[in-house]
Amino acid sequence: MNSGIFEGLKFSYQQSIQLFFVVWDLETGILLHSLEGHTDRVTAVEITPDGKQIVSGSSDKTIKVWDLQSGHLLCSLEGHTGSVSDVAITPDGEQIVSGSDDETIKVWDLQSGHLLRSLEGHTGSVLTVAVTPDGKQVVSRSSNNTISVWTLASGESQTLFQNSSIILCLATDGHWLVCGDEEGHVWIFEWMK
Repeated sequence: MNSGIFEGLKFSYQQSIQLFFVVWDLETGILLHSLEGHTDRVTAVEITPDGKQIVSGSSDKTIKVWDLQSGHLLCSLEGHTGSVSDVAITPDGEQIVSGSDDETIKVWDLQSGHLLRSLEGHTGSVLTVAVTPDGKQVVSRSSNNTISVWTLASGESQTLFQNSSIILCLATDGHWLVCGDEEGHVWIFEWMK
């Protein structure tokens, strides 16, 4: 379960293996919204940095942008040919980054919904995407056990790490990159500028 604050309202949202997700008020326990619109399971959700919108990804190959206060669907983004496995939002709240089973990372304008760039180079499903705190790079994890870094402005990529066992998770704060694998290893890399 994930949580945040919107104009003093503490809330949480919960992903579902169903076709919708829900937003709860953490103070009162009241259900605020049940957001329905995807035609297959919801696989990822993120809240914009200003706390006003929710972005969801789905196995239906779409990304949807929702107004958090009203629960209304603002737009639906289409362009992936495979299930959307993860979504991230740049720190300035202007772009959505999505990873998919179609082996691509797509960068979208959050306000207009336009596709800005398609990043290609993985040879397996893109399972995780994370934007660095400066908003200039994306780190991705693929089903072929690689972690790559992409420059958002140019689309250039570099494979940072390849492992013989399945990489399960990654995180970055702009200084450190941390990932873990199925054999219980945690790998810590210092981010070089």
